[in-house]
Amino acid sequence: MSDQSDIVEQHQIRREKRARMIGTSREPYPVDMSRTHTLAQVRAGWPDLAAGAETDDIVEIGGRVVFLRNTGKLCFATLQDGFDPDSDGQRLQVMVSLAEVGEQGLGEWKADVDLGDFIWVRGRVVSSRRGELSVMASEWKMASKALRPLPVLHKDLSEEARVRRRYADLIVRPEAREIVRVRAAITKSLRRTLDEAELRLACAFLFTMPGVPFLYYGDEIGMRYVEGLVSKEGGYDRTGSRTPMQWDEGLNLGFSEARADQLYLPVDASSDAPTVEGQRHVATSLWRTVQSVLRLRHATADLQADAPFAVVYAQKGASPFIYRRGGLLLAVNPRGTPATAPVDMTGEVVYLLGEQPVRQPGTTVMAPQSFIIVRP
Repeated sequence: MSDQSDIVEQHQIRREKRARMIGTSREPYPVDMSRTHTLAQVRAGWPDLAAGAETDDIVEIGGRVVFLRNTGKLCFATLQDGFDPDSDGQRLQVMVSLAEVGEQGLGEWKADVDLGDFIWVRGRVVSSRRGELSVMASEWKMASKALRPLPVLHKDLSEEARVRRRYADLIVRPEAREIVRVRAAITKSLRRTLDEAELRLACAFLFTMPGVPFLYYGDEIGMRYVEGLVSKEGGYDRTGSRTPMQWDEGLNLGFSEARADQLYLPVDASSDAPTVEGQRHVATSLWRTVQSVLRLRHATADLQADAPFAVVYAQKGASPFIYRRGGLLLAVNPRGTPATAPVDMTGEVVYLLGEQPVRQPGTTVMAPQSFIIVRP
């Protein structure tokens, strides 16, 4: 059975489980699931329990099931929660036993809980026989039933699965989450330090690299980060410093007709705040560059996420940087002076930012602040 057909089958099975749960005491999407502790707080509060130790301390926790092992009278699950810009969150083991939850509770756990589900648990803080800090459930509830399966933790995703099921890759693989953080930090740094010409080169470079490009709203026009705003969207640093989308130079930059004191977030008050309308008809604008590069990426097989990538020319502290995507050669020179490389880039010009380079057999001289894609 192929991975895709297995996903379809799992999706159908989970839909049937959800249908069975609706209207029962195990609602698949209850309105409120309060917690007394995060998983990190449990680990911080009981750091030194000896193997097999039990306490009478009751906690209420929640998280996503990323590991599941159902045996006879005792089941184990690993919950995961608490992602933020600086942390991969925390994982904690939950134990569900016949003695604690009863025959019905254990049977419903085995029948209804799958990898990817969000679970609420109330129980005592204990340590397993192997010394794993755990919560022994006296009660459990479904917090949110997942319809799409997660991969198992001990089996790596294929490269194709990482691209096509990006959400799953981000959930189970710490390296994928770190890439997101690094790219977000790079993008934020670019906004603060680069002028528009440099931003155009940076976007052309980033959006022609392998993997899935991340474009946060407003990046395509160079929206600025406004420091000091209260985060209202989940705690990531960028969410607290980004103002609403800036469409035109009208009231509230075209985002809303409400009074300033009624806005969910304030707009950028700068007189030169960038807008979509201000860049849409300017051929050299950042908005037009992002549109054209993404359009080219979608239309070109050699620029897709999983197309081959190889570095052709790179010298420490020098330019240009030249790389290959499939059958294409790409070069970028971010410096304000010409840059020479002993690389033959003769052929059809597929895309160009800045002035044409001097291309001769065996040598390429890139113009200042320029980017080119060539099909040899």
